[in-house]
Amino acid sequence: MDTLFRYAADRTGLPYPAQMSPEFFWVCIWIVIAFCAIHSIRRLRSSPPAKPPARYNRNQRIYHWGNSLLLAAVSLSGFSLFLRRSPDGPFGLTSLQIHVWSGLLFAAGVVFHAVAASLRGDWRSMRPELRDFREAAVIWRNFLGNTGSYPAAGKYDALQKLFHHTLALLSISFTASGVWMWLSAERIHFSGRVWLHLLRLVHDFSALLLVVMIAGHLYFSLIKVNRANLKDIAGLGASAPGSEAAD
Repeated sequence: MDTLFRYAADRTGLPYPAQMSPEFFWVCIWIVIAFCAIHSIRRLRSSPPAKPPARYNRNQRIYHWGNSLLLAAVSLSGFSLFLRRSPDGPFGLTSLQIHVWSGLLFAAGVVFHAVAASLRGDWRSMRPELRDFREAAVIWRNFLGNTGSYPAAGKYDALQKLFHHTLALLSISFTASGVWMWLSAERIHFSGRVWLHLLRLVHDFSALLLVVMIAGHLYFSLIKVNRANLKDIAGLGASAPGSEAAD
């Protein structure tokens, strides 16, 4: 367990986990890199059929790239805080200030996206279904070479839908824990030391899973089967009819 946590002592001197350890963070990052390398080698021999472009509209592209910039700011500032580097940041701001405000803007964007997608977007194409898990299992068996079949995808395939919903749950987890810690730090709401350290663990592990998923997302967006969608989200593909609609 020493490789998972940094420890602090309570009032009686007993140790308890207070923060995720940097060693565990780097182990996870190297596991992701190894998986991407293995996946790339495996798919050189057996590649699934290319998917048609999802035909993202203008608002979806704006949200995607704006969200990407906010996540980059949250991740880089959080990484600096996690490694206890210099608190100074660009534009006269500290790493903590950048982390807090970019995190709050990211949370506001997620709420706006959820409301807009429910009211005006094509939310049915992202609606979770039990068959998504069955199709994800088929994709995994295809990757292992145990089957030649591959599920036909609609606008989004099973893995994209599962990725989206997992990302939404992680966003709730690290945003709620981060806001709670921020309220306590600003003396708006007081929390006990042990509870704050528990929130820190939730925040750290949620953020780590988020970083792992983003790294995987970057890799999968570059491989051949998804290249049409990459061009589409970059504005280099064909736009969907009614591209002025909200996400």
